Amino acid sequence: MTHENMSSRAGWRAPVTTAVAAVAVAASLAVLAGIGVSAASAAVTQRPQPRTGPGGSQTPFGSVSVTAGGSGNDAWYIFEPVDPAPRSAPLVIVNHGYFEYSGYSTIAALIRHTALKGNVVIYTRWQTSVANPCPGPIDIQPCVDSSANGIRCAIAYLRAHPRMVQPRLDETSYFGFSSGGMITANELNQYKALGLPKPRAVFLDDPEDGGAAGPGEPALDHSLSGIPSTTRFVCHSGASGALVLNKGGVAHSSCNVVFVRLGQIPKRNKSLVLTSNDSHGSPALKAVHGVCAAGPGFGAPNTYDWGFCWKTFDSLRACALYKRDCQYALGNNPEHRYIGTWSDGVPVIGLKIQDAAPIRPTPTPPRQAAPRPLPNHPPVARLAKMRAAYANRKAPNVIRGTASGDNGAQFVEVAIVRQTGARCTQMTTSGRFVRLAKCGRPRSFLWASGDSPWSLRLPPTSGRAPTASTRAPSTASARPRPHTPGLA
Repeated sequence: MTHENMSSRAGWRAPVTTAVAAVAVAASLAVLAGIGVSAASAAVTQRPQPRTGPGGSQTPFGSVSVTAGGSGNDAWYIFEPVDPAPRSAPLVIVNHGYFEYSGYSTIAALIRHTALKGNVVIYTRWQTSVANPCPGPIDIQPCVDSSANGIRCAIAYLRAHPRMVQPRLDETSYFGFSSGGMITANELNQYKALGLPKPRAVFLDDPEDGGAAGPGEPALDHSLSGIPSTTRFVCHSGASGALVLNKGGVAHSSCNVVFVRLGQIPKRNKSLVLTSNDSHGSPALKAVHGVCAAGPGFGAPNTYDWGFCWKTFDSLRACALYKRDCQYALGNNPEHRYIGTWSDGVPVIGLKIQDAAPIRPTPTPPRQAAPRPLPNHPPVARLAKMRAAYANRKAPNVIRGTASGDNGAQFVEVAIVRQTGARCTQMTTSGRFVRLAKCGRPRSFLWASGDSPWSLRLPPTSGRAPTASTRAPSTASARPRPHTPGLA
């Protein structure tokens, strides 16, 4: 196994935890340079990534820990949010496109953003050469099997190392780019037989099989009825991407083929979306094959990354897991259509959104002005019956509470403090009490189980019952734990 670290950069700093009464809660809410920009638009630029909301930079984590494992076509990477590291987190699985034989550079920026939003990310590296393990669309199943092997092995590795952030398998989302989008669709159609976690949210970015086996995306399973009807599903095509590159005709390419096979998913839970080319400023926004690709060798993230790709994936997960931020990922509404605003105040051309195929590059949709922002109050943790936990000194001591907020919370931490006059001591993980310099400033926190509701089992103690101070990180669109489904 190899390990590395993706450190935080300016703009992705951890937010200050807010103390509420005796409870502190922290919460956390998922391109290419243009050419030929006219002189009149040369002074107009893209605005930076917003700090808050789905797609924003806000995170309570300082960095991302990277672990590499597996071998050959079954290799994998695990990305964990750390500084601080939560005990557990939702699981996100990412499949790359064709021709990526090593590393994870194609989707590096999306992976990092998603991990910093409080998720464990598994990236399967399912290919080692042009026809190994599968000859593209001619027989894609070996690539599907390799991806599934990598997922299962990475999960097993996490389970075997309990000090790592443990994945919540019942909160699993999937992202697939290009041929990886086809692999993702097929493996989710077969998820029970392949032994994979049930999908809660799925985002496919410009899925395609490359056309080597003919038009119509023949690598895609003929039926996708195995994907659960409860899945929240977004499929994206770029106006200059796979829809027009595969030569099978717009109606028979990319997301238009995928979407007609998702009849089991209600219209309210799926969206077919299209990005458009926008050269109003510099660099221009290009809706090419790879709108969500950003990282070493693929250019720095841009407005399409945080304003569309990350925003949509963040809020899609939040919608599926916490029933929050649905308006940013599903339905033809201003919150979903809005991508961003150029430096001169002109809105970026909005998403084209449909609930049925086919979607077409023309006519180009209008520019979408920024919608009215929604309330985003920080999360609050509440403690219930602290003294009751110590009523029976022979019974296990358990304290309980709840956490809530506009964007929920991701995890809850608790500080146990005992005060005698002006002197305060704090419980450590071993059950001992150590002296505090100031009563209102705990030195450390204990991890509670759950988020809302949450509970914490304490060791026996004697004397006056202590008081508890808790905190839970929040996400720009999640629930009480340290990430944001705007951080999910």
